[in-house]
Amino acid sequence: MEHVNGTYIEQLIFESLSKTDDCFGVFDQNDQLIFCNDSLAEMFGTTKVIATGQTFSSLIEHCYLHNVGVIVETTDLDHWLHQAGKKRRTQEYRRFEIDLHDQRWLQVTEQLVADDHIFLFATDITKTKLVEAELTSHSNNLFKLATTDELTGIHNRRHFFCLADIEQKRCQRIGTHSSILMLDLDEFKEINDQFGHAAGDQVLKDFCQTINDQLRPYDIFGRLGGEEFAILLPETDNATALLIAERLRESVEKMTALYGSCQIKVTVSIGLSSYTKGTLDQAMSSADRCLYQAKSSGRNQISLLERTCCSA
Repeated sequence: MEHVNGTYIEQLIFESLSKTDDCFGVFDQNDQLIFCNDSLAEMFGTTKVIATGQTFSSLIEHCYLHNVGVIVETTDLDHWLHQAGKKRRTQEYRRFEIDLHDQRWLQVTEQLVADDHIFLFATDITKTKLVEAELTSHSNNLFKLATTDELTGIHNRRHFFCLADIEQKRCQRIGTHSSILMLDLDEFKEINDQFGHAAGDQVLKDFCQTINDQLRPYDIFGRLGGEEFAILLPETDNATALLIAERLRESVEKMTALYGSCQIKVTVSIGLSSYTKGTLDQAMSSADRCLYQAKSSGRNQISLLERTCCSA
């Protein structure tokens, strides 16, 4: 094999690194950029002539002050630079991702070599990130379709039972009460018959929004089917649950659903069950019996066990 001159190979490597679309640069032991190609200079929002000889800190400061190149998300640049400086030479090999103001993403590799120099490589991964984002969005949409009631936007039956079962078991482990509310819109069939199913759909959406506005962030609200709904109130005893239920009943009573020129009034009946032991199914059955009692006693009421709290 013909002997290849070492200097010639070095020239080939140098020329390749200078022309590649990938970013390449060398920082010396003082963190001064002693060599870079055009792509790396562009990563810092400047030119090779200007970038060469500057420190890492000054290059980042240029990006930060002029909103070019690397996105530096901080309100305290000095602190950011201090933290970055602590990381730069703690590992022989380091890989991370950065995003640029021109909406590109780069995967950066820092290689610590002899004399405390850093070789920096960066490859454009924008297409990969876009595909990842699209897949994540698609996955989130599928999850939403699988867990959300399409009309009202709250948990569907299956997801409600899944979340409620997990939360109910958590409350049992720590020995606190949970409460279940079963809700049923009064005379909803008559609303559909009088105003039409589209108007009924609007009533359901307004009803769910009204209920959601009154719930705590950790309460679990789901549509079981038709005009029947359930709410799990974690770490909530009977007395507190009754106060919440009454607030919900009053809010629905004051609500007016608008559909075209129609103003539709609606009320809700509620069954309440509080418990520290037993299964979710048992609690739901108890609340369902209370709901039946509230409906039988004249509607627009809250029933718990043998007690019925009537509307004013």
